[in-house]
Amino acid sequence: MFSMAWSRPAAAILALLPLLLFPGFGQAAEPRPRHDDPIWLYGESEAPSLVLKQAGAYQPRQRFIFFRGITRQQLQTPAVQQLISQYSAKHGLEEKLVRAVIEVESDFNPNAVSPAGAQGLMQIMPGTQRDLGLSQPFDPGSNIEAGVRYLREQLDRFGNVELALAAYNSGPENVTRYNGIPPFAETREYVRKVLAKIR
Repeated sequence: MFSMAWSRPAAAILALLPLLLFPGFGQAAEPRPRHDDPIWLYGESEAPSLVLKQAGAYQPRQRFIFFRGITRQQLQTPAVQQLISQYSAKHGLEEKLVRAVIEVESDFNPNAVSPAGAQGLMQIMPGTQRDLGLSQPFDPGSNIEAGVRYLREQLDRFGNVELALAAYNSGPENVTRYNGIPPFAETREYVRKVLAKIR
């Protein structure tokens, strides 16, 4: 049996053993990042600069700004709403329509990438980006401008919001081919969701 004189040092050593073997033992775990975190925002246009100024993370003269912790809700700032207002007015679309498209497409996540490869707030495919001259799909201002312009083109081509939304989602060639909303479950659900948000 251990003596009292030995048992105290032994107990102290045993108590310290987990800390020696596992340095992080007993410390609070670092919060796991959200699925939309981290976010890259391009710093060449005014739009992300305004967003990051409001978030307290703007650093001038940086091409890229890396900021952990900004959420999609924080990106629904007056700066982003201002972009929606600006480009909706420029291309003659209702703000609530553009806002609804962004919400359904990316839930206001500027870093979103779909399984098919669509990128940014308005989820624009790489091929369409090339057609639109969009070089920075993850920049909120550039993405919104290109997406609104593309949606305007579909509205001009097909003449009503339902068909324009279907073309935005599935491609104008499918709307032409089926002479209406294509029979794709995803496209029909997409049109339904957007319309529900603006009515």
